[in-house]
Amino acid sequence: MAGHSIYEKLGYFDPQYSFWADFDMWFRIAEEHDVAFVDEALIDLPSKEIMPHLFQLRAVEAHRQMLRAFWAARRRHFRGRRTRLAYEFARQNSRFAISRSGRLAGRVKRRFNGQKRSSARG
Repeated sequence: MAGHSIYEKLGYFDPQYSFWADFDMWFRIAEEHDVAFVDEALIDLPSKEIMPHLFQLRAVEAHRQMLRAFWAARRRHFRGRRTRLAYEFARQNSRFAISRSGRLAGRVKRRFNGQKRSSARG
């Protein structure tokens, strides 16, 4: 939780990030203030069944919005340090590539195993 004065100082939630605007806000708050993790639920988030209009974005678009918020925060944090920003960009993209290749390999393996089972039956 943050006081009203922090929101006035840093600006309010950015509507371009839609449902993920709180990620952007917390990135901005953490750049200027100490933050802490509280290991208990302080609010209940709505579910897709209760408030479907909040979940209209496809998963791909939601992921893009979250990445835009993340990179906006990285650019602010490393402003004036281009080499460090380039390093962060390369590091994050390599993690993303590794993650994607692992998911793709899993999908190929499942598809291959499914074809083996169906050909063994037929």
